[in-house]
Amino acid sequence: MRTNTGIGILAVLSATAVLGGCGSAAQSHQGNTASNSGKHITLEWGFGGNAAGIKAMKQVAKLYEQTHPNVTVKMITDAPGAFLTKLPAMFKSNSAPDVINLSNGWVPNIQDTFHALLNLNPYLSKDGVKKSDYQSNSWKDETIGGKLYALPNQGYGDGIAYNETLFKKYNVPLPKPGWTTQDFVRDAKMLTHGSGQKKTWGISEAVYARNLPQLFGGNLIDYSTKKVQATSSKVEKAVNFEINLIKQGVMPKNLVYGKSVDPFFTGQAGMDMFYVEYFQSEYDSQIGSKFKWNVAPFPVGWKGVTQLGANAVWKNSKHKDAAVKFTIWLAQNPKAMKLEESGGSPLYLPLLKKFESSPPTAFKNIDVKNPVSMISRSVFVDQTGTYGQIWRNWLQIMGKVQTTGKVASNLSQFQKQSQTLLSQSGNSSN
Repeated sequence: MRTNTGIGILAVLSATAVLGGCGSAAQSHQGNTASNSGKHITLEWGFGGNAAGIKAMKQVAKLYEQTHPNVTVKMITDAPGAFLTKLPAMFKSNSAPDVINLSNGWVPNIQDTFHALLNLNPYLSKDGVKKSDYQSNSWKDETIGGKLYALPNQGYGDGIAYNETLFKKYNVPLPKPGWTTQDFVRDAKMLTHGSGQKKTWGISEAVYARNLPQLFGGNLIDYSTKKVQATSSKVEKAVNFEINLIKQGVMPKNLVYGKSVDPFFTGQAGMDMFYVEYFQSEYDSQIGSKFKWNVAPFPVGWKGVTQLGANAVWKNSKHKDAAVKFTIWLAQNPKAMKLEESGGSPLYLPLLKKFESSPPTAFKNIDVKNPVSMISRSVFVDQTGTYGQIWRNWLQIMGKVQTTGKVASNLSQFQKQSQTLLSQSGNSSN
């Protein structure tokens, strides 16, 4: 099942960067107006999501207004892609929302391109908000140069969705915590049947292209040394693993591009890559009554890529203090998270413990503890500047690898080109 992995925003931002930065100092709004000052203010909250997500966030906004009568929360909403496309123009015209809901993968890209987000550190320190109060690893992607530019509020743990109906039909043992890569491959083979348009695949898509280099503990880039590692043994092992699934006939080609209909939704695939996220009911509606499905944890030893939702504050907001307090409330208020939680797991530890012990209805068929635990074990992926260009090129080379089946030669070519690109850039943000 596909989700926005963050790479797509690079193309959006690159295409719209000609709009310029986020306004000059002379244009910027001045002063901070705290929501507890007694003066009525209006906070604009930007959110890109599907209909269910927007509906839930509007309920959250109303709840905040009820408990903060001197604040009106005005929602600025659109579909995710459309919302991102509009942001550059908002920054340029000095009309961005006070608070902006972003994926963790979008934060460094937006800050790298537009320098439009507020450093939250001094505000959070003043309000007693500590990194240790949040799930391990959840502040990493939003922190640039020691400055936190968005406060994470929800996490989307990795897992493997599986068609329980097909598993039972072909007498395949249901996956359990502790299952191995060997178990995964065995199950994929046992679930594969037929041919042509009616073929049932063992796995729809094993690993998203951005996740693949990290699967067995590697990483495409060593960010500390600025060295590309496409030909490292761990990255090559991961790519060979997925290509072998294709060669063995248990996984279709070219799903990396998202051009094919996902056979998992039609009931023609036994397993699929999955994030426990984004309003479970929507996936249920796509699958309907065709089959019963569930989510298993990643096999032992697999690594994920951090996927989080976070709220940033526009640096030119005229209500900075109030905007930061709102972002804290979104992450830490139990009633707010109750409305939000069908979209993912809380990252504020006191709320996360309650979520794990008593999951919401949307996750009633899922063992949430296993995918949630993956967030702490996930790998950081920097997509800013030249790094982002390298990741975009990675998508293309993975398509070529899937088409040709040639791993070593394509990775070697990619390694040389990417290292040259990185060396010429001087640093990751050029």
